[in-house]
Amino acid sequence: MILTRDKHNHSTEIYKDIINNSNEGVIAFLNAMEEFVILIDPDSNKILFANTYAKKQILNLEDRCCWEALGYQEPCCHKNNCFYRKSLQVKKEEGMWKEHRITKINLSNKILIMESIIDIAPKKLKNSEKNIKNNLISMVSHELRTPLNIIVSTIQLLEKYNEAWNTPENLKHTKRIKKATIQINKLLRDILLVEKVEADRVGFNPQPIDVVRLTKSVVEGIVESISQSQNVLFLSRKESFVANVDEFLLTTILTNLLSNATKYSKDNEEVRLKLEFDNKNIVFKIIDKGIGIPEVEQKNLFKSFYRASNVGKVSGTGLGLAIVKDFIDIHKGSIDFISREDEGTTFTVIIPII
Repeated sequence: MILTRDKHNHSTEIYKDIINNSNEGVIAFLNAMEEFVILIDPDSNKILFANTYAKKQILNLEDRCCWEALGYQEPCCHKNNCFYRKSLQVKKEEGMWKEHRITKINLSNKILIMESIIDIAPKKLKNSEKNIKNNLISMVSHELRTPLNIIVSTIQLLEKYNEAWNTPENLKHTKRIKKATIQINKLLRDILLVEKVEADRVGFNPQPIDVVRLTKSVVEGIVESISQSQNVLFLSRKESFVANVDEFLLTTILTNLLSNATKYSKDNEEVRLKLEFDNKNIVFKIIDKGIGIPEVEQKNLFKSFYRASNVGKVSGTGLGLAIVKDFIDIHKGSIDFISREDEGTTFTVIIPII
């Protein structure tokens, strides 16, 4: 009992010191704040002061144990660990989430804990819904890939081992099926990449990579997939240049930009990829003379699922450039472009040399 009385008297003395004239400015400032603010004695865990906003939310806060006064069923921190933290999140029994933002404050030669408390239940709900959506997208995308792979492998087996299948009419349908499955697979892959970016699950793993060789490899892969009437010209003054880059991210960036450049260019129109270097950056320029982007629509170019009005019947997901922008941001780089409708587009990608 003596210990309890001493703690009570100790807290009362601190409270008197806090509200004295020398702290008048601090108290006035705290009372003017439009958020829930309390001062806690770390020795007794008692609330020494509650600002006007807090008192309107909960009655009789002062001179009570903090966690009991706030309506928690048990202490929200243990062994005074809140004295060493910047924030903590607490869930009440009825499912309400609160975030305590913690600051140490010196008043009347006493170190106190100042906590501003906000309701984060809506944020928690939003994050939960977002996780459910991302998990559903990931599950559906993976599940769809299995039947698609079965379709492709079945077509390949029919072509290889069933002579009756290899008629011009059947081969025409086979080609259409293959093309459709490739498009669906690309859509699923792009959706998964966007979902990973939104969930902050895209890793960044820079390694020493020969950027010239990597770029050549990407160009060769694009050339193999386009018609013979198109060509991609790769230009670089250096035969080799090793830099710390993420191979997967950079390959995806270049593949998407080159795929778009060839897809929206006319037959016999050459696409160029220029690779340049300075003391701080690697610079990629992808130049085409294709359909271009209407000026009024250029502001929307990097939005997910956005496609310009002049793409016609050219297939696409509207996700490629959104992924490019996200992956460049992860590299702390930049992307810019110049485009005129019916004249072509030049994308400039700058990747800092780490």
